[in-house]
Amino acid sequence: MGSNPSPTAILIHSRDLVSLFNFHNYDNLRHFAKKHDPRREGGDQRVKSVINLLFAAYTGDVSALRRFALSSMDMEQRDYDSRTALHVAAAEGHAEVVRFLLEACKVNPVPRDRWDNTPMEEALHFGHHDVVTILQDYQNKYNPQEAPKKKVKETTENNLDGLL
Repeated sequence: MGSNPSPTAILIHSRDLVSLFNFHNYDNLRHFAKKHDPRREGGDQRVKSVINLLFAAYTGDVSALRRFALSSMDMEQRDYDSRTALHVAAAEGHAEVVRFLLEACKVNPVPRDRWDNTPMEEALHFGHHDVVTILQDYQNKYNPQEAPKKKVKETTENNLDGLL
């Protein structure tokens, strides 16, 4: 039969395992170690992040979205169809979520998905006229009709003068 490994070989192997994996609850706190935790699920964190974000938008969970925003999550993440939380919230008719994403998170109001649809088109398609109104008001407020070039130039010069 095969021989048993020496105690030294076992010790070296054990040290290698301990240096790679987190076996104690406070292991990662010590010296900011980047160890793998065998107790945690694997998988791509970005994928989970997108799923959580879009599910919160789908269910109208503003408090979850607020937590995500406060934890510096990218609120404009896209899924495999290039749909954003704003697309999902608009399609589901969650006016409060749409308002939160636009006003608090300052997300792009006109992202285009894989089929070239915007959140406003989704809201129109599913008959959510209150959401359409919110999106139109936001776009009118933050994307006013193009001002004359002379006026823009004067405003820019005045703003620059104020900085001097």
